[in-house]
Amino acid sequence: MKVEIKSGDGGEFEGVMDVTSVELAALWQSGARVQPAITATERDKARFVEADTLIACIDLRSVKLEAMLSASFTRKYASAAIYWGGNEGGGMLLLAFALPRPVTVGREYQQLLKGLQALYAGSVAMRADQDYGISGTDLRSVTWQNVLDDEGCDHLVRLGEQSTKVAALQGAYLRSHIHLGITTAIVLDHGQRSCLLGDLEDGMRVFCPVHVDDKATGIVRRYGGGSVGVQCSHCKCTYATPRARNQYDFDQFERVIGSLAAAGADQPVFKEGAVVEGLMAQEPDIHRLREQYLPPITLQEGVTFVKSPKGTGKTTALIDLVKQCKKSKRAANPH
Repeated sequence: MKVEIKSGDGGEFEGVMDVTSVELAALWQSGARVQPAITATERDKARFVEADTLIACIDLRSVKLEAMLSASFTRKYASAAIYWGGNEGGGMLLLAFALPRPVTVGREYQQLLKGLQALYAGSVAMRADQDYGISGTDLRSVTWQNVLDDEGCDHLVRLGEQSTKVAALQGAYLRSHIHLGITTAIVLDHGQRSCLLGDLEDGMRVFCPVHVDDKATGIVRRYGGGSVGVQCSHCKCTYATPRARNQYDFDQFERVIGSLAAAGADQPVFKEGAVVEGLMAQEPDIHRLREQYLPPITLQEGVTFVKSPKGTGKTTALIDLVKQCKKSKRAANPH
């Protein structure tokens, strides 16, 4: 792993070294400031050349050290780690990962860094313009001497691309392209045992199967298309099994609407939002009609769902609504 070495209070540059995981841990223990070597100077301008190391910095005030070190991704791919402090008094954890080969494109390296940041809760991926100095006397290091493989790198790239899309959604949830299987082991809320995803009930709180955390940030969701997944409040993503067309539940829409209507909009449960089969509704305004044609539809807050048989005038009724939507940037979904 090629790293830049700095020392002293001012962080004077000492040079670039190609080190093993054991040598990297020794440098950390000595108090040296280490960061991935990724730049070269040309006419007083820093430019990206190549990098073969990723380093993540994790704030131990927000996550537990044991959860980070025992994570399967850490044990399989991490090369070395050093940590100081603890959960109560703060502290930091640095995790170093050796890439299978140097990355020569800056954009690709940034995607890997974003993926690493998305993978570990409480982390900030180390960049060349950041300096994480080792502090404290209680320094402890661990070496695994692992190297990332193509599968691990691809996973980080997917997480990096996903985090970029999530940021653009401004709080909305993204249906992830990272799929789970019904036999995926999901750790339950208390963290003491796991169950197969296909055996879990809708609404159960679980640990996210994708990012590393010490908190149960996921909720099991079952969908009308026959798929089941985990909705993670940390990732802002839903990780689900692939949709199965031959298992589509055509009666789900009417069943959900019927359940919401039966509960009654004046019930206290709607104050915080009711969840029925993965659909959350807050004070739903439900109209069930027995007419040959749909009447004009009034645009309201939230999402408007319209279900009607063929030939009942959905297109005609929705023309004016779509015009209203374009002006107010809202959505109407014919079902």
